[in-house]
Formats: sequence, C-alpha cells, structure tokens
Amino acid sequence: MGTAVRRQRQKRGPRGAGRVTVLKSGAGRVYVGEDAFDIPAEGLHEKYGSWAFKPVGTAAKPVFIELAGNEQELRNVRPLDGNFFVKFSRLASREGKPPTIISQAERQPEGFQYPIRAHEEFYAILEVVNHKDYEGMEIPVTLWYLFDMDADTEEVFISGGRSNAFANLMKFLEVAGYDFDADTLKPGEPGEILQQLNDLLSKRGSVFQCQLKGGYVPFNIAEALSLAPEGSV
Repeated sequence: MGTAVRRQRQKRGPRGAGRVTVLKSGAGRVYVGEDAFDIPAEGLHEKYGSWAFKPVGTAAKPVFIELAGNEQELRNVRPLDGNFFVKFSRLASREGKPPTIISQAERQPEGFQYPIRAHEEFYAILEVVNHKDYEGMEIPVTLWYLFDMDADTEEVFISGGRSNAFANLMKFLEVAGYDFDADTLKPGEPGEILQQLNDLLSKRGSVFQCQLKGGYVPFNIAEALSLAPEGSV
C-alpha cells in the first residue's frame, strides 16, 4: 500500500461544544466551552462545506466547534448531538490528489481495554441534508482501509470479516449506496481504488441517517449509520 502516508503531527486547536457570533466589525467571537476566542474576519470562511457561514449555536443548543492551532481560524462547524439525515459528499483528499490514506501505529487509547492495532485509514465526508439550521455542514467519518486483491482472480474484496472495522466499512458502503451485487472496483493502488469508490458513491446521492455524540460519529460506526426510513426523505 505504497500510497499511504504518515500523519504529520500538527498542533490541534481548541474544539468542542460552543457557539459562533459575529461582531459589527465582521470579526467573529467563538465560544468553546468556557473560553472565548476572537477570530479575525479573514479567519471565517464564506462556506464550510455547502453550509453558508452565519452565527450559529446557543448556550442551550451548542454546536461542535473546531479552531486552527493558532486560534485565528474557524476550521469546522457541525452539529453536536443527535441523528441527522446525510449524504455522501466525498473522500477526503489533498487538492488534485487521490483520496488520502493514513498509516496509524498501534495505540492504547485511554478508556479502551485493548490497544487499537496498526492499520491504514481513510476519511469519508458526509453532508447534512434536510435541516433548517445545519444543512450543508460536513461530518467526517474515519474508516479502515480493508480493500485487498485476490492474487488468482485479481478481484478487489474487503478483508477482515470478523472485525468491528469490517462491520463499520460494510455499513458505510451499504448506506452510501454501494451495490454489493452489481458494483465492482478495478485492481490498482489503494489511492486508485478509493478514487473509484469516491466517483461511484458520488453518483448515487443516497440519503441516510448518521448519529453524532459530542460532535463525532461514535466509534461503532455500524450502529451510528442507518438507512433512512422509507418515505422519510
């Protein structure tokens, strides 16, 4: 999997439940928890995904806020908690490059009984739909790269059938519109395979449901994603 890259450590900015206000000057004042940050106008994007920027969130109904490491840019705004209708937007990538794959070393997260084994992961971006306040906001989903190629048939398949990561990837593909009976991916480098997947899912436009807790899709993605009830969208 020669196209995978290692994550470069970058300073993480403040993130968490909060709200965004705009001052008369055009600058922003962003609240994350109990802290307030003044963001210059140039640090506020006109759009975040397809969501046109505007003041959002209240003390009683906060959203998830993510600032840049220098605390001078609002990087992301998305819903904090609840179930939302979403559609597949894209697989995350650098401009002009195939979808990004990151190599992760084995680690022991706090609160986990067992370590998370070394793996490679990629990132799906979901877009909120059918919501008066949040439509167009983007939600990232981390998925393990489990695509492999059969040496005899040269068919691309998904490995790791008994793992949670396998169940998560299969559920994502199902709700995003992948047809396991009719769709196929051609052999190639991992980035090429993901580009095929990106192009295929982008054409489907499937609307499904996504659960958020604290601004993130829960670790058990297979339970957090579900098909939209018939007639609901």
